[in-house]
Amino acid sequence: KIKIISIIFILCTSFIVYYKIGMNNRIEKDYFESTGEILKDPDSEMLEYGKFSSAIEKEKNIFSWLPNKIKSPLMYITSYLTHGYMGLSMAMEEKFTSSYGFGFSTFFRHNFLKIIGKTEIEEKLYERTYMNKIHSKGWYTGMVWSSFFIFSASDIGFVGTLVLVLIIGYFFAISWKDTLVSKNAFACICFFNFCTMICYFSANNQLFQSGEFFMSTTVYLFLWAMSKTTLFKKVKN
Repeated sequence: KIKIISIIFILCTSFIVYYKIGMNNRIEKDYFESTGEILKDPDSEMLEYGKFSSAIEKEKNIFSWLPNKIKSPLMYITSYLTHGYMGLSMAMEEKFTSSYGFGFSTFFRHNFLKIIGKTEIEEKLYERTYMNKIHSKGWYTGMVWSSFFIFSASDIGFVGTLVLVLIIGYFFAISWKDTLVSKNAFACICFFNFCTMICYFSANNQLFQSGEFFMSTTVYLFLWAMSKTTLFKKVKN
């Protein structure tokens, strides 16, 4: 038990140190590009960045007793992982106007409309999404998180998104079961993809925004489905 606790402690400490160095470098770079000056106190600036222009730091919070060098990365990562729900809260105050299946993925919307020669309606479809509606309030989804839920809700509403999450949970479970019981390589890949999706629920629709994630996720879901068919099993044998 002591060994396990020690390993967990070392891993957590190493991650915090790595995260702090990475975020400090990013903030110092942004500060220099915007002001042309070298940042003298990156820890204080990191605490300000961690508020993401919306959070208010409580005078007595769980990290308040820590020195700034330790407090800054802990405050930043806490805000980083949770501020997407601020965007979700703003979106839930807006009226639902379906984007007809084109709101959940920028990559899909742009490329599908390009293929069918309807790029002129891309902007109109985007205007119907929750991302656009909260953008007009100063919450730009490309710069801050707004959670996974507003992407699907742009197409099927928040009630429909609850059903979608249940479906995702179901396939997440059977992909894990298929990995263990059937040793299905495609199920294993899909399981890790679902892990990524769920870990990013508080941030964005991670698996369907970029072309790389969209195509790989779609292809492996298809291959996993095919691997369960009788035809696939006959070919394999």
